[in-house]
Amino acid sequence: MKDTTAGTSQPKNTKNFNHDQLYKALLDVRDLLERCVVPMILLGETSRCAWDDKNLGGQEIVVGIKKMEYSDLVKRTLKALRPSGVLEDTEFRYLVDDVPVRIKVIQRRYEFMQNLDRKYYLYDEYLFPNPFEKYFKARYIVQ
Repeated sequence: MKDTTAGTSQPKNTKNFNHDQLYKALLDVRDLLERCVVPMILLGETSRCAWDDKNLGGQEIVVGIKKMEYSDLVKRTLKALRPSGVLEDTEFRYLVDDVPVRIKVIQRRYEFMQNLDRKYYLYDEYLFPNPFEKYFKARYIVQ
């Protein structure tokens, strides 16, 4: 599996990936965070596709973890398992076969992040903001 990231500032990705490429990246980040024993929340276009039970589409996989879960031990584990990943205070980024994966650290307390929904997408259960539509309208302000 190709896993490379160059520097801390990356150019904005404009390439759309197909479902198979994105699903492989989603499974990779799910496995990575399960190894860290950290629950992940689907965010962005990834969440929209999974919520609607459609094929994944878009330019990246975006998941979130709550700030209290982003401990020094988790950071060290992420860096050990994905050494070329970029570790920052607000996110961890890496590539899975050229597909960008972003693990956003949710800094603030949002109403829609308090009582998460659980829903199956394909073969696995994922966490979603609740109510989902309220989150999706405000998705760009989530920090």
